[in-house]
Amino acid sequence: MPRQCGGISGGTLERPALQRLIADVDAGMLDQIVAYKIDRLARSLPDFANLIDRLDAAQASSVSVTQAFTTATSMGRLTLNVLLQHCYKLGFAT
Repeated sequence: MPRQCGGISGGTLERPALQRLIADVDAGMLDQIVAYKIDRLARSLPDFANLIDRLDAAQASSVSVTQAFTTATSMGRLTLNVLLQHCYKLGFAT
């Protein structure tokens, strides 16, 4: 089920195609989101963390096709947590 947000910035989670995708995850229709790059899902770390929380609540995960990153594995979760903690410490994610 491809979803595209053509012409809409990844700087917000308020994109119609992304909202439909999240609704499908919440409804249990999808258990994984596959994105070309992580920044295609969300550009800010707080938005990405919120998106991951939504996926966790639905027992779903995300995968980047061009980057070695997935939230489906323990190593991917660790990488995400280290990245988020580092950015919060430096004040980049508010």
